[in-house]
Amino acid sequence: MDQRVRLITHKGKDILFADYSGLNGSDYLSVLELTMEKYRKLIPPKKKSGLLLIDNTNSSLGDEQLVQLKQNINKLKDHVIGIAALGLDGLKKYFFDVLKSKYISNIKGFESAEDAKDWLVDL
Repeated sequence: MDQRVRLITHKGKDILFADYSGLNGSDYLSVLELTMEKYRKLIPPKKKSGLLLIDNTNSSLGDEQLVQLKQNINKLKDHVIGIAALGLDGLKKYFFDVLKSKYISNIKGFESAEDAKDWLVDL
């Protein structure tokens, strides 16, 4: 699972990439936990500087994953500049729209990873 969360560089800026593609249940929760651990290690506390790219392609979110995801976003809201998301459809799109309205205004869904990374580094 460790390879699913890693730092990538795009146009000279660091982006934390979290790959949830194809995951559900406890595997999704494990990567959520790993994402938070790596985020705390890599992004300076008390500084709004983090860029996060997440891939939710072909993943499924149940109640437990939605609750944990919401809690994580709430913890990150004062430290992250923006979150770009891939693979948002159905309930995932609705859920991310709710997160955008309540927690972080700079959450946006994308069809391509390149477009998502471009948007993040331009924030």
